[in-house]
Amino acid sequence: IQGVAISSTSQHVVCCGTSRAVTLWDINTSQTLRSFTGHTQKVDCISISAEGSIVVSGSFDKTVAVWDTRSSDRTPLQVLQDAQDGITSVHLGDSDIVAGSLDGSIRTYDLRMGRMTADALGQPVVSVRPVPGSQGDLLVGCMDSTVQILDHVEAKVSDTLTGHTCTQYRIQCDTNGLQVASGSEDGYVYVWDIAKTRKPGDYRNRLQGHSGVVNTVAFHPGAADDTNKQHSLLSAASDGTVI
Repeated sequence: IQGVAISSTSQHVVCCGTSRAVTLWDINTSQTLRSFTGHTQKVDCISISAEGSIVVSGSFDKTVAVWDTRSSDRTPLQVLQDAQDGITSVHLGDSDIVAGSLDGSIRTYDLRMGRMTADALGQPVVSVRPVPGSQGDLLVGCMDSTVQILDHVEAKVSDTLTGHTCTQYRIQCDTNGLQVASGSEDGYVYVWDIAKTRKPGDYRNRLQGHSGVVNTVAFHPGAADDTNKQHSLLSAASDGTVI
């Protein structure tokens, strides 16, 4: 399994991986609802709409596929083929799809206008997340050991966070709008405050507990609306532990 996403209704979970398939499950019954095929290499990342009707997947075959979970057709609704290298991260918004690629670019597909814009960062992209409460800002993890905040309106990097290590693995980062967290190849979780003046390499906290590469982190989904949940954070590592 390379990626998992859950609908906001908590009714559906979708997963992807080395089988090249995208599988949709009913959480309540644990039954497989759909299995979609079309990618020609492993599927590395996935995102699902709030109600679970649309799924977006990204693959090492350099494509982003859009799937309609309500359709009996198991082939993609649309295939986006603009990337020059593997897709490592996708996010499905209300009216757009954002995809990060090892080719060093982030591509945003405006579903209403039917157009694509690309932001070239010059380093392989391994993680893309929207910044809650912003005007479309994106949190971007790159393989030069940086996490960058991309001002999507101005099409420029507004902040660069450093201190962690990401040069070999697909290290995921996340934000609750106030803080940024990232896994790291040195086994720590790094936390930064957003919109705070800092020197290169400065971070607010470095959390320990894992003995392997920390591959992914996630803030509590209710953190943006509940101050009691702003410091709730999950991390998962190659040592097989979740903290």
